Amino acid sequence: MVAIGHSAGGHLAAWAATRDAPEVPVTAVVSQAGVLDLELAWELRLSKGVVRRFLGGTPDEVPDRYAAASPARRLPLPVPALLT
Repeated sequence: MVAIGHSAGGHLAAWAATRDAPEVPVTAVVSQAGVLDLELAWELRLSKGVVRRFLGGTPDEVPDRYAAASPARRLPLPVPALLT
């Protein structure tokens, strides 16, 4: 299955490829304008700090959530990826 998404969907497409033992494995990813580094997104305060609301805190407050949710922290992606 190829996961394709734009913006938040692009983040989820890349994240889905990093899951451990998924029921439906992702075989490739297309991420269009996906936010793949959530710590950097927090530092840049993208979309008025939406990442803090999404993960329930800052990288200092909930580092485990950022590590689990950020595809950039889970590199290399285990499948081919087109990131645009």
